[in-house]
Amino acid sequence: LDTANMKRYSRMEIHDDLVYFLETENDELYCLDLKSPAAQVGVSKSLKIGFTWGTVDSYDLREAQAVFVNKNPEVQVYYTSFSMDSPISKTKLMAGEELDIVSVYSFFLHDFIASNAIADLSGFDDLVSAMKHEDVLDGLYDFSSIDGFLFGIPVHFYPHALLVNSELRKELNIELPDQNWTWQDFYKYAKKVRQDLNGNGKKDTYIMRVDKNYPLFLESCLCEYISKVTGKVDFNSESFISLLKLWKKMCDEDLIGPGSFGSRGKLDDTILFSLDSAGNNMGSKEYTYLPALNSKKKVYPAEVVFLCVSSTSKNTELAVEFLKIYLSREVQEAMVYTNISYICKDFSIYKKRLEELNSLEPLNAINEQIYKNVLKYAVPMSYPADLRIFITHEVMPEFMSGKITAEEVAKQIQEKAEMMVRE
Repeated sequence: LDTANMKRYSRMEIHDDLVYFLETENDELYCLDLKSPAAQVGVSKSLKIGFTWGTVDSYDLREAQAVFVNKNPEVQVYYTSFSMDSPISKTKLMAGEELDIVSVYSFFLHDFIASNAIADLSGFDDLVSAMKHEDVLDGLYDFSSIDGFLFGIPVHFYPHALLVNSELRKELNIELPDQNWTWQDFYKYAKKVRQDLNGNGKKDTYIMRVDKNYPLFLESCLCEYISKVTGKVDFNSESFISLLKLWKKMCDEDLIGPGSFGSRGKLDDTILFSLDSAGNNMGSKEYTYLPALNSKKKVYPAEVVFLCVSSTSKNTELAVEFLKIYLSREVQEAMVYTNISYICKDFSIYKKRLEELNSLEPLNAINEQIYKNVLKYAVPMSYPADLRIFITHEVMPEFMSGKITAEEVAKQIQEKAEMMVRE
């Protein structure tokens, strides 16, 4: 603990063999492992971890920290937090000020990569091997990299999947779609779903309820057609234009239920699917896959929190070692009191966590397979949020009202996206 610089500690908590100290002025959290040799011999180095998103905190990393400090007794791990809503904090983060590891929410990846605030970790063979290890879920490395740029390891990830209204599906007497279905298949399926169940002469069921200015495939396209890392922008393409035309056709034929921005995630007695995520929250509920963009390309958008290494870190090797330790089976199995995402293929190692957390139930065999399959094609939602707003608030309303064509939509989005990539 830093007492030489007159730091003031306002709170202390003890959890098993870990003692946490809260430093008041900078809102920093220090942790002392009483079992670590460092508790007796003192420390000569520090590893500073900054959190920018509320779903990850020091508690989620305590098992990794315990193993790390045991191997590196001379290193003190401590934590700080930043708000990306604060211009000052954001500027400090972009500059990599005094941080070794930083948690980055996927929507901020563009900012961090563009400002060179996070390091490319693809050159650290031990970390790459750990991410591609046979014990680790397939696709984890590709999920965490863009064209060879490895930006971190995912700790929380929520790839999109569709939650099924099982009772309605049985009442409609239809099977779940094939795992490899496309948006063209979605259109045909949506026509089957539109039925008159109450016998009043009007069809009252829909495949989904959604804001028509926010196409269900838009997130997948935003993940696939723009990259701040490579500079790629590919909206002005026949594939995207075809999807736009298909979406308008579905809406014009009343195959999509009326709804607002948030209604895509809500089920009722007349809605078959709602947008959800494939994760350890699935339990035994019925899920299916999001349609592929086309017969050759699956893209499952995912909200993610990554642990990244600051490009200005003076302890890069130690930071990478911490990430590698987090991925280990030893640490994953020891992480009991947390709702963090599963990393290992063998879900049985998380049995103790399920026993301790009443909020979770085991995934049934089908959902376990969906969880694993979806990650293979998951892509972090790291596109510029302003581009989505431009599309849903300015371009799509014009298109859906018939004022502009699908070709004009694609051209306008292409120009806007190219401008954002150059910024």
